[in-house]
Amino acid sequence: EYFHGRNRWVEYSDDAYLDYDASQIPAEWHGWMHYTTDIPPTVKPPVKYKWMCDEHRVNFTGTHLQYVPYSTTREKIQKWDKRLPQITASEK
Repeated sequence: EYFHGRNRWVEYSDDAYLDYDASQIPAEWHGWMHYTTDIPPTVKPPVKYKWMCDEHRVNFTGTHLQYVPYSTTREKIQKWDKRLPQITASEK
C-alpha cells in the first residue's frame, strides 16, 4: 500500500532556503517521519513530562552558538615557552 520513504517528507520554510538541517524537525514529528507511528502529532499530541524541554531547538554545530566544552583538568603536556630557560639533560 505504501512506498516506504516516498510518501512522508518535510517541506522546509522559505526562511531556511538551502540552509536546512534534519535537526530542524521537532522530536514529536520524528516518530511519524520514520514510520514508528501512523498517527501524526497534530492528531494525538505526545505526552509532555516535566524533564522535557519547553521548546524545540535546532542543532547549532558549526555556528557561533555551538556548544564548546571546556576541561577542568590540567593539561598533560605543557606548551613550549621560548621565554623560559630550557633545562638540558646535563643540568639535571
